[in-house]
Amino acid sequence: MSKTNLLICYGSQTGTAQMFAEGLKSELMEKNPSFLSSVKVVDLSDIEPERALSFGLQKNDLYNIVLFIMSNYGEGQPTDNAKPFYEFFMSDNTKSLDFKNNAPNYAIFGLGNSANFPERYQAVGKRMEQRLKDLGSDLQFKRGEGDDGGEEGIETDFENWKNEFIEFLKQKENETSNSSTASSCQVPSQSETSQMGEGVTTNGKHFFRLLDKAKYRDKLRQFVRSYDASSPVSPKNPFPLKIQSVKNLCPESNRLRLEIEFDIEGTPIDYETGDHICIFPTNPSSLVKRLESFLKLDLPMEEIIFTLETPTCSIELPPFIATRDSPITLYQAMSQFFDLNGVVSPSLLGFLADKATNAEEKATLESWKSEKYLTEVKNKMLNIVDMLEKFPSIKVTWQDLIGILPKNQPRYYSISSSRLENEERKKRGEGKILRITYGPLVQPIDNTKTFFGLCSNYLSECKPSIACPVVIRTSSFRLPENPETPIVCIAGGTGIAPFRGFIDERRVQQMRNPNIKFGPSILFYGVRGPEEVIYKKEIEQAVKDGLISESHFAYSGTDRKMIADAIYENKEKVYQMLSRSKGNLYLCGGVSGFGTRAYNVIKDIIKNIEGVDDRVADSHIDLMRKEGRCFEDLSD
Repeated sequence: MSKTNLLICYGSQTGTAQMFAEGLKSELMEKNPSFLSSVKVVDLSDIEPERALSFGLQKNDLYNIVLFIMSNYGEGQPTDNAKPFYEFFMSDNTKSLDFKNNAPNYAIFGLGNSANFPERYQAVGKRMEQRLKDLGSDLQFKRGEGDDGGEEGIETDFENWKNEFIEFLKQKENETSNSSTASSCQVPSQSETSQMGEGVTTNGKHFFRLLDKAKYRDKLRQFVRSYDASSPVSPKNPFPLKIQSVKNLCPESNRLRLEIEFDIEGTPIDYETGDHICIFPTNPSSLVKRLESFLKLDLPMEEIIFTLETPTCSIELPPFIATRDSPITLYQAMSQFFDLNGVVSPSLLGFLADKATNAEEKATLESWKSEKYLTEVKNKMLNIVDMLEKFPSIKVTWQDLIGILPKNQPRYYSISSSRLENEERKKRGEGKILRITYGPLVQPIDNTKTFFGLCSNYLSECKPSIACPVVIRTSSFRLPENPETPIVCIAGGTGIAPFRGFIDERRVQQMRNPNIKFGPSILFYGVRGPEEVIYKKEIEQAVKDGLISESHFAYSGTDRKMIADAIYENKEKVYQMLSRSKGNLYLCGGVSGFGTRAYNVIKDIIKNIEGVDDRVADSHIDLMRKEGRCFEDLSD
């Protein structure tokens, strides 16, 4: 019998599940175990849903073990890239597949956060496991759980589960075959690269061909993720959208609160009010230059122009396109495509430990990979460049890094402008815009280090006319179709963003129909102090014009008044709007636990007014969710 062939499928929203999938694959390929014939990582958006499930069900299929690494997103839902697969998996269409007699071995590792909305924790992974049982199959290895709200951290959870999973793979090989035949695709050797001509190198996964800078400089493209106008805009084909203006909304505060407007006139970018824009960031030039200094290159990164190829027998696609007709520079790859800013993963630490030539440094890296990961790495927010500088005995090439570094993931921002307002702008002869409102993440770690959020700080340094690769993500965060439906809006900090879009939307509705009647609406807005209030004039004008019934501000820093206090002080109105009048609840905030605290105060209001216990109050909120009256735009 043939060896183990592993297919790893991931559903990822912010990149963690993808990082785990690619890290596991890299570790297995690096060690090249005899029990494993091939391993492939697949983005679930890149494969037909039926195909992902049917691998191994037919004789001509390659993979006999399928691992799903699935993030739990929003209200216990699959991620955007996994949604088509998940919907197919949970539908009756899967009944045509013979899971009971021909199914491959399935495994599932789920990602979630038990601290926020514990009732939704691991919902996707649990439902998938139950679905397999309903179809007559079962997991051949225990379902794994990564808890981003746990004490050890989600990376350690995966590391522990992964080690047991690898042992399971070994055991499966022992059960099926004692042979030790060669891998189906050998790692490229140096002799192979020499046969390909001068200037060709390898990292064990890909071939790199260095090109003459004078000859190929004119063929360089602007973005590694270049836009193809013949294909729809997508995460794999983002559109370069130009910034029109950048404005500091809180000049009196010591914390930046920025409003950025993009020019979308004449572009394929369009949106509905309440949607998100996904932006692919660029690493700070200072960080890329630190990496360049460590690597001690013969040429500056800007002058290293190359193509990227995979072995002809490989089932893998290259991480990005780099051909003779469209090459890129090493600086472009490191600044635009790879994540140099994020915290290094345990699997990446293991790779670095293998490359360390000093025994003491190797031992330290091994301990940081496991038992000391949380205290020495994650809590200190150490990135790949930090690690290379701390452990100078690590011997890696830029080709090695391209084979192991995680990809830069798009960051999601709530759109704070209105589609209807764009229609009016067009009538006035003005260009359409897309607006975001956000605060750059600046987090002091200790006396020696401050962590800067990659995308938020990248945007804060962008100037008008700069283009950013973007894609639009559809959201369910919508105003009710019936304008008379009551709405309760709860915003924290820059979570006011989508509500600014709602205000603009209602203003146009009122202008088009002066007789329109809006139902009762109340906005609760919490910030640290008055100097951090965003769009105060717009909110006050909206109340005056009848677009919002009333607004309440809570200042946690100056008045020691939390947003939950403001909500509870208005408990009769809130209860009337949500419970008696069947209104909608909208939550938007970026602070961890914001949504949990908001729901807790709603629960307390129900308990107080109805005189019921936690169980009954929870059932009221569950009913609101089932009726589609709860809308969330949260980072939890």
